[in-house]
Amino acid sequence: MPNADFTRGIVLFNQGHFFEAHEVLEDVWRAAPAQEKKFLQGLVQLAVAFHHHSTGNCVGMRSVMERGIRNLGGQSRDYKVNLAPLIHSLAAWRQALDKGGKLPAMPRIEISDSDHETPITLAQVEEARRNIQSTAFRTPLVRWNAEAPCELYLKLENLQPIGSFKIRGAANVMALTPLEQLSRGVLTASAGNMAQGVAFCAQRLGIPATIVAPETAPTTKVQAVERMGGHVIKVPFAEWWKTFQTRSYPGVDATFIHAFDDPHVMAGNGTIALELLEDLPDLEAVVIPWGGGGLSCGIASVLRKKLPNVKVYAAEVETGAPLAASMAADEPRTVDYKPSFVDGIGSKMVFPSMFERARHLLDGSLVVSLQEAARAMKMLAERNRVIAEGASACAVAAALSGRAGSGKVVAIVSGGNIDLDRFTEIVNKAN
Repeated sequence: MPNADFTRGIVLFNQGHFFEAHEVLEDVWRAAPAQEKKFLQGLVQLAVAFHHHSTGNCVGMRSVMERGIRNLGGQSRDYKVNLAPLIHSLAAWRQALDKGGKLPAMPRIEISDSDHETPITLAQVEEARRNIQSTAFRTPLVRWNAEAPCELYLKLENLQPIGSFKIRGAANVMALTPLEQLSRGVLTASAGNMAQGVAFCAQRLGIPATIVAPETAPTTKVQAVERMGGHVIKVPFAEWWKTFQTRSYPGVDATFIHAFDDPHVMAGNGTIALELLEDLPDLEAVVIPWGGGGLSCGIASVLRKKLPNVKVYAAEVETGAPLAASMAADEPRTVDYKPSFVDGIGSKMVFPSMFERARHLLDGSLVVSLQEAARAMKMLAERNRVIAEGASACAVAAALSGRAGSGKVVAIVSGGNIDLDRFTEIVNKAN
């Protein structure tokens, strides 16, 4: 279990005494059980890296820092550290070192004091609400108009100006980024919805937006981005996924906005939870489409603080459900992935940092079939007159399965960006 030496090592790191922090944390690492060592080694390596920087050895710093970042994916259950702001800060350092820019403030390591580690604070979410109020709508929460095993409500994020919740995170990040930095343009990796959020906000600011999209990105979403002035680069799935990891793309000098692994994006998404609690304060469960995890973790971070007993579930589709597999194995796993009409979620793998957050914040992942998703799309249109894309339908289908409970359940209708002809084809075939 964590002890005074661990806390002392973190305090020394935050005070800038990196060599002393390295010595103390290394002693903790030596005495720790095997399952804790990888994470602690990551902290030791970060202390060594910033000691190198303090002595002018930037080359040595870069390589050790990279090893430390990789090892932080082994976040322990005993040594609780709030990873999101730390990883965000380290990404900024990486970018500055690579491009020779002004170095950001020294990173700080925050020890979590909660049983449910949250990557964002309530203060950050309240600030995000103020930041996005002129850009994103407060969306309605409506009753499901059909039989269900629960008292089902729909949070209609498909009614946002870009047709999806992604506008919340994109608007918050850009509100918090200095205009001087934004003037070079923005870059994101997205299958469509975050791309639209970034392009929409960039157009309002009059700055260029570059989008790295997978080859399977729906034409309707790509065209929407281009209408807003965004430049779309289509690449194979593996290259697209690598962009999330490197937070950059060759030849593009712009500020990278991560679609999910960013505390400011999650804080923007977390504003949905504030609205849920105001509209339905006695809600009992929430079901959220899981793509990269920024929506689920943003909403769950608020609910764990304000309504800790609420159940929070991710929803995945059978053609690519890495979170369910990872939670079953208690470690990140890679799964088979098959592209489908559910294009807003589903992938081969889950980010290690997002898995660690999900493991602490979520009550599980509910996997649905393509047939269940198609039926949910059809029922949403017939009974509630709502056009929802496949990812949204997975949350509704999971709630309709009864696995989220029989009380007051909210399904997040995350978006409605789907080609109308494709939508018609899917619902006409649904049983």
